[in-house]
Amino acid sequence: MKFCNLTLDVADDESMKQSAIGLCCDLKPDLVKDEIQVEELTGGTTNKILMVRVKKSNDKMLIRVYGLGSEVMIDRHQEIENMDLLSKAGLGSKLLGVFNNGICYQYLEGQSITREMVSSPDIYPLVARKLANMHLIKIEQRTNILWDRMRNYIDLLPESFQDSKQDNLLNKQELLYEYAMLKELLENCSSPLVFCHNDLNIPNILFDGSDVSFIDVEYGGCSYAAFDVANHFVQFAGGDPPLDYVRYYPSKQFQLKWIQEYLQTFNETCSPEDVEELYDLVQKFALCSHLFWSVWALVQAKISSLDYDFLDAAIEQLSEYKRMKMLVLKTTQIG
Repeated sequence: MKFCNLTLDVADDESMKQSAIGLCCDLKPDLVKDEIQVEELTGGTTNKILMVRVKKSNDKMLIRVYGLGSEVMIDRHQEIENMDLLSKAGLGSKLLGVFNNGICYQYLEGQSITREMVSSPDIYPLVARKLANMHLIKIEQRTNILWDRMRNYIDLLPESFQDSKQDNLLNKQELLYEYAMLKELLENCSSPLVFCHNDLNIPNILFDGSDVSFIDVEYGGCSYAAFDVANHFVQFAGGDPPLDYVRYYPSKQFQLKWIQEYLQTFNETCSPEDVEELYDLVQKFALCSHLFWSVWALVQAKISSLDYDFLDAAIEQLSEYKRMKMLVLKTTQIG
């Protein structure tokens, strides 16, 4: 992996393209500028993603330009360690280079799956088994990042938002109450601490026609296996408001089949009782997922310059958190 002391210019499309070409030539001095094509991809809510293609060889690589202020949310050193860990395990993209405001890495063949595909009998077993294999990666330090990360996000929030939508949000003290309640409920649960993706949404799953691979591990780290599974199920609703969780959150029947596939790889064998136990825990961790991403969206609403309605996303996630809390914990009390 090579470090380039270069800041990629994203002021306009042409500046970004020329900066990207210069970066590629720094990383691979044998490249010829006229042979490099650059295309901006869509899909990220935090960063800009560029596809680089070399005309003669048709070699491809990706450049991720970090969003302004995103270092407040993401530990970029941890992201680089995550990519190295997964690449060595044969489960992720190889990191090719690092520059001042981003990274360059190997392009993985495949297309992002769709909402229809994520629950397909041809796809979901591949996802379940791949996540189990990720959870089996040996990690040296099993320090759980979930609670500290969520608390850090809450601490970044203002006491209130000066917005007409404020009444649909929870204030900072209410969020701290919900956080403390979930931590007390789940901190010492039976789920093992493993290397987790922590953001396994639909666009982060690629399908190449025979297998799946996972991308964008910037939120990865040690956490509960049950949280990673729950977070994946929560993401079935997609990422852009309106978020119809009632319609897209998978049924118990589907979750049980998915969990059985997962446990058969993670544990090699599993009983119906094992499947039910993990299912019950996943429902509780779905609450953590909703609270985590709602707080994340609130911080983004404060710091991000991207054209995305983070406040609306937070409102919808908090609404679903309240609904799920009633279903799972049988209480409507908030804060």
